[in-house]
Amino acid sequence: MAVAVDARIEWFWCALIACSMCATARARGVVPGVVRRGVAVAARRGKDGDWARDGDGGRPGGRGRGRERRVVDVMMSVVMTRVPHRWFQHFYVVGVCANAWTLSSAAKRAGGRDEDAYVVYALVLFQVHLCRRLYESVFVSVYSSCARMHVAAYVLGLAYYACASQSWASALGDGVGAVTPVVPHLASAALAVCGTVLFIIGNVNQHRCHVILANLRRGKRSRDEPSVRSYAIPRGGWFERFSCAHYTAEIVLYVGLLLIVAPSHVYITTRGDDVDAFRNIRAPILLVCAVVANLAVAARAHHEWYLANFPSTYPSHRTALFPSFTFAS
Repeated sequence: MAVAVDARIEWFWCALIACSMCATARARGVVPGVVRRGVAVAARRGKDGDWARDGDGGRPGGRGRGRERRVVDVMMSVVMTRVPHRWFQHFYVVGVCANAWTLSSAAKRAGGRDEDAYVVYALVLFQVHLCRRLYESVFVSVYSSCARMHVAAYVLGLAYYACASQSWASALGDGVGAVTPVVPHLASAALAVCGTVLFIIGNVNQHRCHVILANLRRGKRSRDEPSVRSYAIPRGGWFERFSCAHYTAEIVLYVGLLLIVAPSHVYITTRGDDVDAFRNIRAPILLVCAVVANLAVAARAHHEWYLANFPSTYPSHRTALFPSFTFAS
């Protein structure tokens, strides 16, 4: 029996989460360094800034022995190949096109249930988000001519945006078996309103963050005159609390979309003895978990870079991505 498309997408998110876990510092001593380096650049999906450089120039260090080592070296050489960071725009071109197709299909596939309307609504919001990001990547972001990202991250980023909309759409019921909603309709509607608010907050603040970052690189006269060699500490908005406030905002808006889709689709689907209350929302949940995991990897790298390059001036109260909570004993 062929593997269902939704199952393959779920495995894709699981693999991305696993890559992100392997890329963390906690994986040192457990995962071989050459493997950890490869999955790290892939897990970040091109989220490195143009400041990011591998200490060894992006090539696996050391002269290996044996046929297996040579194969690994060749594979890592391919993985560590870099492409222009401006190609980040391609992610959103793919995302806009893929989501538009998915949205059209979902609108035709949606049944008469109110639950399906939530999925279509979430896809509409996701399209708004993708269009905004495409606009920002073309007209707001300032790219250094020397900025590069790894080809593995580029390929993974394309796959990410091709799969994201399918993950939201997978929450649609398939019309087979008896369906019994677990979350009351009124509660689902209330959570959808909360999700919409989070989505708006996330998008507005992420746009502000991207404008702040672009202004750090942009020359005073023209967008085409960035200060290539100047780096500064981001100030204003959520950057006063987080080193990677734009990533925090992205997580907020994804959680908002999940609140719109998931609660209304937690229901018992009965097919004989088969009962799975979360069958239709596994992919959306895994998508959000993958977003959090790989943004956490990138945020940690950014935060450590700021601390290393601005040791005396960087605000000590800032955290990488999430608020830090201190509990009194």
